[in-house]
Amino acid sequence: MMKNFLRKIFRTVHSVPEKNKPTKLPQHPRLQSEVSSIPGNAKWFAEEGKLRFDKVMSLAKSVDNAGRETLIRALIRPIQADYLLAVATEGQDAREFLDERFFFFSDFIHYFDDSIAQRTEDFSSDYTVFLAKDIVLPCPWSENRYKNALSIGTHAGNPWVSDDNHKIDVWLPWKIGFVGGGNHSLMPGILWGEGELKAYRVTDASSVFERVSTDGINWYAGDKAIEAVKDYRVAAIYEIGRLIL
Repeated sequence: MMKNFLRKIFRTVHSVPEKNKPTKLPQHPRLQSEVSSIPGNAKWFAEEGKLRFDKVMSLAKSVDNAGRETLIRALIRPIQADYLLAVATEGQDAREFLDERFFFFSDFIHYFDDSIAQRTEDFSSDYTVFLAKDIVLPCPWSENRYKNALSIGTHAGNPWVSDDNHKIDVWLPWKIGFVGGGNHSLMPGILWGEGELKAYRVTDASSVFERVSTDGINWYAGDKAIEAVKDYRVAAIYEIGRLIL
């Protein structure tokens, strides 16, 4: 009887309330969207994403900027991996083009004043992107080009080299490289950690923080909710950028 009593106390002390237990979320962005759109799932999905967003942001606030940049990498690597693998597992045009203007949320461009942002092509000539360590987000789309790109790399006797087709726009303060050209040939360079190139453009997008914020559930313009968060990782990346400033 005493053993049963102690066992009950142990369960009470060490158990986690069901509503606070993290539930495994789908990592595939498209699957996330499909799951969250099923009637009855949207609220659950938002709550689970919110738990993760809050946890990540708490951690981000407890470390310095070097730690925050590392955390951004941890958040974005699964997104990068999904885009790098999509054509191999799902075929031609598996993903929509990864446009930096809509990466955070679909209406982002309306709150991003390009005339205010410091877009500096002169500075970009001094900004080197290292594929072995920097965040670059290509979006391969062609099955044939994808297949050919698999044969690029020193390991295949065909060392990766930069050419005029490779165009990367690095967005600050996140240091994310969005690809404007070379979506297929950049893939093996990233996967083998081989190669470096000069950024085509460097964009300081920090002015948008004055207009837009997120709490992990919605995106806000001032106090007005403008769109629901689709991926807590993207929302966290955005707000960690604010902390880096």
